[in-house]
Amino acid sequence: MKDTLALIGGNTNLSGYLLTLGVSGPAPGALSYSAGWLYGGSLIRWFGTSTIADGAVAGLFPLGTSTDFRPFYISAPATAPALGGTVTVAHVGVAGSAASSFTDINITINRIFNSYWALATGNGLVGGTYNLQAGGTGFTGIIDSSSLRLVQAGSSVGTYGTNAGTNLNPQVKRTGLTAPQLSNYFYIGYPAGGGPLPVTLLEFDAKPEQSEVKAHWETASEINSDYFTVERSADGETYNIISTVPAAGTSTSIKDYSLADNNPLPGTSFYRLKETDFDGVYNYSSSVEVHFDNIKSEIEIVSTHSLNGQATITVLSSVNEKFDLDFYDSTGRLIAHVNDNLTKGYQDVTIPFTTNATGMYLVILRTAERVISKKMLIK
Repeated sequence: MKDTLALIGGNTNLSGYLLTLGVSGPAPGALSYSAGWLYGGSLIRWFGTSTIADGAVAGLFPLGTSTDFRPFYISAPATAPALGGTVTVAHVGVAGSAASSFTDINITINRIFNSYWALATGNGLVGGTYNLQAGGTGFTGIIDSSSLRLVQAGSSVGTYGTNAGTNLNPQVKRTGLTAPQLSNYFYIGYPAGGGPLPVTLLEFDAKPEQSEVKAHWETASEINSDYFTVERSADGETYNIISTVPAAGTSTSIKDYSLADNNPLPGTSFYRLKETDFDGVYNYSSSVEVHFDNIKSEIEIVSTHSLNGQATITVLSSVNEKFDLDFYDSTGRLIAHVNDNLTKGYQDVTIPFTTNATGMYLVILRTAERVISKKMLIK
C-alpha cells in the first residue's frame, strides 16, 4: 500500500530506488515509526494542506547510512502549504569534512561535514513556511553541538534554530524556509572550535622544568594538519603566541611534540594548544594551569664568629626555604649538623660545639638549589 509505512526495527537498503509514501495532497499517507531507518535511496512523502508540528512523525524522513541513523524532519507548524505536493529526501553519507567560509547570520562557518541531505519539492507543492531538523549519529569529534548550523555548502537559507541533542547525537535546526528554498543540499556546518579537531589529541600538558616551562602533547592521528601553536595567558582570557611547531600533515601513528617557553611568567599562567590545518581552519585544546616561581634561591654566608662554645653563622637568603648546615673541623670530621628553615633576609644560625680547639673550620650550607661553603677561624 502507498498510504502506510510502518518501521518497527531494522535498517532497509533501498538499493538506489525511490520509496513513495502517500498518493496525493489530500491523501499524504501515514508513517508509523518505532525504530530503524532507510538508506541507499530516496524517500518521497506527500504533504497536504495541514500544519505539521516540529518533530512530528508526519514530517519525519527516517534515513541514514548502513551504520548511522541520520533522520530529517520537515515541519510547517504555523503556515501550512497552500497546495499539497511532495518532498523527496535522500541522505548521502560521505566521510570527513571540508573547508568552507561564509557568514550565517552571526557566525562564520569554517567547515562542513561531507555527508548531506538532498531535498527536492515536486507535484505542485506551493506555499507554507517550513522548519527543518537534521542530525544523528556518526558525526565524530563535535565539541559544541549548540554551535552547529544546518546550511548549504557555501550559503544558508532561512534562520538557524536552537539545536538539541548531544555532541554524539546532535539535532540541528533551521527555521523559516519557503517551499522553493527546500530544494537544496543541506549540510551540517560549524565555526572554528565547534567541530572536530583535525587531529586526535591524546594529551596536552605544560610543566615547569628548571628555568623554563615545557609544553608537551601527543596526537594519535592527524588529517591535513599544518602546524601547532602554543599560547600563554596571564589571566586565562587573553593569550599570546609563544611559538609554533610544524605538524605531521596526515598521520595514523602516534606523534610526540614539545616546545619550551624560555621566559615563563612568574606565578600562575595558562597554556593552550592551537592546531591549524592547511585550509586555515583552527581549533584549540583545553587550557592547563601552570605555577612557575622564577625567583631563584640566592644565599650568602655574610659573616661568622664564635663565642662561648658556639659558632654563629649570619646568612642572607633571597627566599624562604629549608636548609642543612654542616660544621667540619680541619680533619674533615663532622662537628655539628643543623637543619631548619631560612627566612627571607638576614638570619643568624647558631651552632653549639663541644670542642675548644682553635683553628680553621669549614661551614657548608645546602638548600634545594644551592651549596655554598665558607672557612671559619676559631681563635
